[in-house]
Amino acid sequence: MRYIAMFALLLWFSLSLMAEESNVDSLRKAYDGSTDLEKKITLALTLGDYYFYTKQDSAEYFYSAGRHSLPTTGYDSLYIKVYERSSSLLEIQGENQKALALVHKAYLRVKQTGRQNELDQMYILLGRYHMRATRYDSASYYWTLLLQNKEAKGEEYLKWLPHHYLGGLYDLIDNWPMSKMHYEKSLEYLRLENKPKDILYLLYMFMEVCKMRNEFDLYSRLRNEYLSIKQGMGQNILNAEHSMMMQFGQSPEEQRQTIYKFLPYHLKNRSLFSTCDSYYRIGQSYLEEKKYAEAIALLKTMMAYTDTINVPFLKYNGHLALQKAYLAQGDYKNAYTQYEYMYVLRDTLLDIEKQKQLGELNIKYETAEKEKQLAETSLRLGTAKKKQQFLSFGLLGALLISGLSYYAFRTKIKSNKLLEEKNQVVSKALQEKDILLREIHHRVKNNLQMISALLYLHGKSLDDTPAQAALMESQNRVQSMAIIHQNLYQQENLLGVGVQEYLDKLIHHLIDSYNIEKDRIEIYKRIEIQHLDVDTVIPLALIINELISNALKYAFRDGRQGVIHVNIGMVDGVIQLEVKDNGIGFPETNADGGNFGFKLIHILSERLGATLNINSDKGTSVTLLVPQIKAA
Repeated sequence: MRYIAMFALLLWFSLSLMAEESNVDSLRKAYDGSTDLEKKITLALTLGDYYFYTKQDSAEYFYSAGRHSLPTTGYDSLYIKVYERSSSLLEIQGENQKALALVHKAYLRVKQTGRQNELDQMYILLGRYHMRATRYDSASYYWTLLLQNKEAKGEEYLKWLPHHYLGGLYDLIDNWPMSKMHYEKSLEYLRLENKPKDILYLLYMFMEVCKMRNEFDLYSRLRNEYLSIKQGMGQNILNAEHSMMMQFGQSPEEQRQTIYKFLPYHLKNRSLFSTCDSYYRIGQSYLEEKKYAEAIALLKTMMAYTDTINVPFLKYNGHLALQKAYLAQGDYKNAYTQYEYMYVLRDTLLDIEKQKQLGELNIKYETAEKEKQLAETSLRLGTAKKKQQFLSFGLLGALLISGLSYYAFRTKIKSNKLLEEKNQVVSKALQEKDILLREIHHRVKNNLQMISALLYLHGKSLDDTPAQAALMESQNRVQSMAIIHQNLYQQENLLGVGVQEYLDKLIHHLIDSYNIEKDRIEIYKRIEIQHLDVDTVIPLALIINELISNALKYAFRDGRQGVIHVNIGMVDGVIQLEVKDNGIGFPETNADGGNFGFKLIHILSERLGATLNINSDKGTSVTLLVPQIKAA
């Protein structure tokens, strides 16, 4: 009886697969044979969605076909859907910047057409992509708009979603009071309706955050609510959420036992993502016990599974954990190898983009050659026909006139062709120059990152605290220049650096480097200059790096709370940089060049031909006036 049931199940599964394949084949035939534009784009969307998780190349083909079939106006709903799905595919492939560009086009179409039904989805995606790009202010802006939109429409229950997103964002930037407030608001709105799936999901996420924050009482209350809902639904706790169910106070060995209990289910069901996650957690538990050899073995097993799934961030996390294990063992060679793997993963996206650009240049060249051959063939046929007509008339005068006209025509064609070929050569050279210039900035950034890594590794091997601090300051200066070159090859304008984006990255890096609590020191920026040329921005960036570093290290070293203001603007054609704080002030002797940092500031100011003013009354205020600016 058991074998009959197994055979029936297998037969049903096989028939389901055959039916599904037959359905897809019929969709593809309908797509290939369709002449109705709206129907063809709809079929392309359907096929792209079918291949979304199985064959991403096929999904990209159909989404791209849908995008290129869209006219410039009309078909607004299809336009928005095609660009939204294309961006989601790029997101899971790790191409966040391209995903952001596509969803922004969909957002603009939504705004132009006033389609409020799609507006909420645009806010969600824009916030998510900006957060992955570490542009937290932009992410908060779009999710706040989502919350306001829900309030305007009176959708009380659905306000849980923007509060949930904002809770995760504030947790990421280490603002626990704001994160906790948004999570609790989200739960408050979820409890308005009886939808267990949504509330279980949020409880799970909130519990994970509480575990990381050591909020034992809150975690316990949330866990009791979670278990009561699960038991009321008659569901088992034995599933992929096992890691969340581990008690506080469990030893790493007990955690491993819990994970190993469920690992066979993931392997049996080929849940490769959960399998990788389980091995990663086991490796992390060994790292916690400082059992580095066991951690390395488990993390290598995890990396073997990541080769079978296309999820770049899993590979990145695995290499990062291996780097930490090797560093702890003092194996700097293997640690540096893992560091290289991490940057290869990041740079793969740029390499793919370069290959696409070269491929497009090759296609354009071949197309031009074919068009030239076709034009020459058409010209020969026209000439032969004219000769036959002139011969039929038998008039010498007509032949003479036609010969002169033909000669002039040929001369003009040759001149036009020569001019067109020169234009093509110039265009191709400009495109190649653009690619080479991006490659140069990319290589400079990589070299600076390598120097930064070497300074970091050297600092780790020293026991001398002042020497470690000096190396860290040097690492920050190198990193401030690396960020400039990274921005240059990622932006459209290769001649100028976006000041707002650069300062966001630099300040975020410095706060992480000096381990500053964000609720103790706040940094406000007022940026009135969008772009600066490279020759101006590199010395200016080093000056800003020194001023903010000095403020973070010395202005509030007595533990007080404080504020740092960074203002950049133009006054009568002069760049005005001002960095001020309300800290304990800075001695006049040091400000005149008593330490290396201020010596460097004075040297760079002279290089820029700038005027430097330092005021230590009620905190420290440094003002720099740069008399010239180049067009960016």
